[in-house]
Amino acid sequence: IYSFDVFGLQEIHAFNRDKIGEFLLFSSLFGAEAVSKLDSQLTKESERLYKPNGRNPQLNQELETLKQLGAKLKQAEAEEAGYHQIL
Repeated sequence: IYSFDVFGLQEIHAFNRDKIGEFLLFSSLFGAEAVSKLDSQLTKESERLYKPNGRNPQLNQELETLKQLGAKLKQAEAEEAGYHQIL
């Protein structure tokens, strides 16, 4: 038995074939509202961790740190190559 609410039906137009199957499965197991809440929570959590053009999310900060460390590593490698030329 499938159960739908008006909000679930309003969002169904944006689903592809796989998403419709998932929606039907989860709405039959948990109700469409639970699926919608879970999707919203997961979206918020993913945005908290990473935004493609963001600066504050955790992964963005870690990526910036990684870039800085990569630049320092290249600089150290260049300095090391200079020392080898002197020897």
